[in-house]
Amino acid sequence: MSYRRTLVWSLTALALVGCTNGPGSDKDTDTKDSDAVDTDPDVIVDTDDTDIAVDTDDTDIVADTDTDTGGDTDTGTVAATDTTIRVIRERSGGFGFGDLLHVTAVTVVEVRSSATGPRGFTVQEAGTENAALWVDVAAPYILPAEGVSVGVVGVYRELGSGPTGSGTQTQLQISGALPGTEWIQLGPSTRPTPVLLTPTDFHADPEPYESMRVVLSDSPRLFVSDGPFSDDSFVLTPDAALFDISVLPLFYNLHGSPPGALPNLGVDDSFSAMAGTVWYDNNGYALAPTALADGLNYVAYLPPSDTDVVVDTDVIPGDTDTDTDTIITPPDTSVDTDVGPLIADVEKLRAGIYFVGTIGMPNYLTFSGGVVTAVRYRSTPPATNAVAVQWPTLNGDKGGLYVWLSNAQTPPAIGDVLDFTGNYVEDPTGGSVPNATLATIRIEPSNMNANWSVTGTASVPTPVDLTLGDLLLATTAEPYESMLVRITDPSGLNVTTNPNINHEFRVQVGGAGAELIVDDHYFDLTGFHGVNVGDTMTSLTGVVHYEGTSYKLGPTTSADAAGWVDN
Repeated sequence: MSYRRTLVWSLTALALVGCTNGPGSDKDTDTKDSDAVDTDPDVIVDTDDTDIAVDTDDTDIVADTDTDTGGDTDTGTVAATDTTIRVIRERSGGFGFGDLLHVTAVTVVEVRSSATGPRGFTVQEAGTENAALWVDVAAPYILPAEGVSVGVVGVYRELGSGPTGSGTQTQLQISGALPGTEWIQLGPSTRPTPVLLTPTDFHADPEPYESMRVVLSDSPRLFVSDGPFSDDSFVLTPDAALFDISVLPLFYNLHGSPPGALPNLGVDDSFSAMAGTVWYDNNGYALAPTALADGLNYVAYLPPSDTDVVVDTDVIPGDTDTDTDTIITPPDTSVDTDVGPLIADVEKLRAGIYFVGTIGMPNYLTFSGGVVTAVRYRSTPPATNAVAVQWPTLNGDKGGLYVWLSNAQTPPAIGDVLDFTGNYVEDPTGGSVPNATLATIRIEPSNMNANWSVTGTASVPTPVDLTLGDLLLATTAEPYESMLVRITDPSGLNVTTNPNINHEFRVQVGGAGAELIVDDHYFDLTGFHGVNVGDTMTSLTGVVHYEGTSYKLGPTTSADAAGWVDN
């Protein structure tokens, strides 16, 4: 018999069948079919034979050759194991791939009926983790409506090439090629309230929320940082975060179609929150919105328009004429040909919100209130001058920038407060952003858009205390790029190599373990201390700098090597 009924369900039929004994296990109370071949369409009650009692199990004397809507041929009872979604998702029931499992009284939350890609529906039971799974339904089985209670008998699968759980999607599969698989509608239900998550929580461990509805909310916004791509997917980046969240048009296409969506969605647009179903494919976990309303409080990025009375042809930011385009990036294309810089946020830059400038398409950004923590000054070309700038209010991480001044400009001093405008680049060009590049603001005197000025003085921010190991991996060192840090260890720091031709040497904790490169980018310790193997110090302060293929520590004054003892 077929447990999934696609035509007529009556209360009487439900009472007769139920889910107590599993599919195909009900008793046939008739004594004989009078038809030579049973051709009934399996709609609970045989309507073409002359049984006195209800025929519910297709155990006719003559072979049953009829075919259900799903394509299965009834051959009698197929046993299924009763369980729950949580037991399946937590893999605590000892089930193997291919086992026939039965879950009941679960709610249909989302349905996907597309002819291409996945076809089926998500079901969810009570709970805030490991409470949902995907039911994959082969055509021509029909699909249920959202918001109804169902029972499902399906073959257990983990779809994906990664480790079971974190690298797969849990499924129950229904197909005419899988005997006994089916679904039954039990009655109305209520779709569960989505689980509220921070983007960080979702990024750290999305697997417990697989196939569940969630809402991701970030303060202040979730920014579109890439896309939309040819498949209408796009990427969101939480404010001040260095990870991305993919958004898929699986249940609803927020970009382009259907009508009423966001056909002009683009980079720098933003949402206050994004809801959707957590979906896994071989590219990892993503979020799949289910309606236009899932993109909460959408704001399109719109550069301010020009209000010039006459054509403005100057190229000087901060001019005194009537134009108001002082926060435009990339440059506007109206009659106003000056390039107004964006008043930028260093945390957003470090989070990848702003596009990286090039020679052909520069991205001039303006910053204010940064304190100079280190100075690189070389009076003889071709060496370049530069400063490290840090914001005292951002003393955790992602609070520093490297500002390139060229060798034609005498740099400001440590403790000076700077306002500056320059082209945002990642050096070296072609490096992997952000872990193999240095976020840089280039201020070239030949370009009138680029400039800097000292607006006062301030105390240098307190160094952030780190371990030597924090600077050995790019992923842990990058957040402190161009920031003042201090390396300490109870065992002290030992010099393990003599200075090379570039005045670089290496240190390690207690004379053992991995080594950190100390360079002379800002201050040459080898000119102050006679650096030799075996020299020790109690702590070392400096600015984190990326150069070549490594993160290095650059002292800024002779006092940065505390407790120095010559060997």
